[in-house]
Amino acid sequence: MLFLVGDPRQGTYSTNSSTKNKKFKKAAIVNFFDDDSLGIEKDTTSLTTNYRCNNSICELSNKLFPNMPATISGNNETTNHDGVFLVRECEVNEYLSNYPVTQLRENVKTEVNQQYRVMNFGESKGLSFNRVLIYPTKPILTWFSNNDSELAATSRSKLYVALTRARFSVGIICNYSDETEIDGIQKWNKEEAKAQKHTLKNRTMQRYTKVFKRVFFRHQRKKLN
Repeated sequence: MLFLVGDPRQGTYSTNSSTKNKKFKKAAIVNFFDDDSLGIEKDTTSLTTNYRCNNSICELSNKLFPNMPATISGNNETTNHDGVFLVRECEVNEYLSNYPVTQLRENVKTEVNQQYRVMNFGESKGLSFNRVLIYPTKPILTWFSNNDSELAATSRSKLYVALTRARFSVGIICNYSDETEIDGIQKWNKEEAKAQKHTLKNRTMQRYTKVFKRVFFRHQRKKLN
């Protein structure tokens, strides 16, 4: 008995260049099994819980394939930087220094910061990272602004793969303006990040101070007794 499983949303490339059965290439392979004459028993149940990505990432990636069952996040862990963010080109290096991200691009022609880890979209398939920074193509950038805009099937699958590599945060390079508003995506800027970092540092210091005082006074009471 042979079992076949897969995710048609991740049909990023073909392993065969033959023109035979061309209509079943990449994500369209699922249509091959619609032929009843093959005598193949199909179980169309979808596993919809995504245990890697948080809710913000799942909701955005679901928009790429609205006709397929939506995935639900099973990742409830939180960090100090969660969600999907637009990052201006002039702030990319600052973003990279703040967060240990993996840079994802469509191909090697895209310029990146070579001091940090970088991979092509297809190369990252099957891998997991805490955070990624995506270098989008023009059609992909247009799609983020308007989910109804045309986006080639291969680009759609590659973007889906890139988005869903991350557990906690996705950065998308985009020279946004103050008026830019995209549903489900936040705008990142270094000043807010610095303030957040400072607040987190103060909270950590306060927590350590409380623990130190508690231990110190407990030790003093023991000495008095």
